[in-house]
Amino acid sequence: MSSLFSAYDVGDQVFLEHQNIEFDFCYPESQVGSSFSFAQHNGDLNGGNFQVLLIEMSASWWAPCFNAIPEGDEIYEHWENDDRVAIIHFLDDINQPFSCSDWGNYGTIGIPSIVDDGTANTVFDWFENPNGTGIYPLVVFFDYTMTVANIMSSSPSFNVANAIIENLLNDIPDNEVYGCTDPEACNYDPEATADDGSCA
Repeated sequence: MSSLFSAYDVGDQVFLEHQNIEFDFCYPESQVGSSFSFAQHNGDLNGGNFQVLLIEMSASWWAPCFNAIPEGDEIYEHWENDDRVAIIHFLDDINQPFSCSDWGNYGTIGIPSIVDDGTANTVFDWFENPNGTGIYPLVVFFDYTMTVANIMSSSPSFNVANAIIENLLNDIPDNEVYGCTDPEACNYDPEATADDGSCA
């Protein structure tokens, strides 16, 4: 890490060193034992699977974050079948008073995935905080290069979050090869990955 590093702000790309750090999932049970990294969502590093990322950071003792869980789940459910979008919750000060399971089960059971941010507030401290140092929540949107696109000092509404995500999705490179994908057509293109309606 550079000795000059202070905190990421809008327009800053997460350092490669930071992108490769792995953080343990603590919820749901099916993901305990696996880990999260920013690099997993950067198509330049994972083999071409570009994703936009929404991270919400909370502390287990902060009641407004806890009360906002149902609306956050609604945002997650809207995007859960879109492979281009990842939504992750980072939780600090676990068991003070809520555990990862307490937090995750308050809304829709099983979502979203929660990462243990550790006692040092590791990722939480990486970003410029509009609230001021050490104040929750902190919500950060990243584009497909893991560049900070938006930092918010409160949990976004369903409509606001979706509008930001949709704009970020518009910037993802289109790696599809368009052509005729019908093997029975006379102009079949075996290299095409998306049908362009040209089959004859």
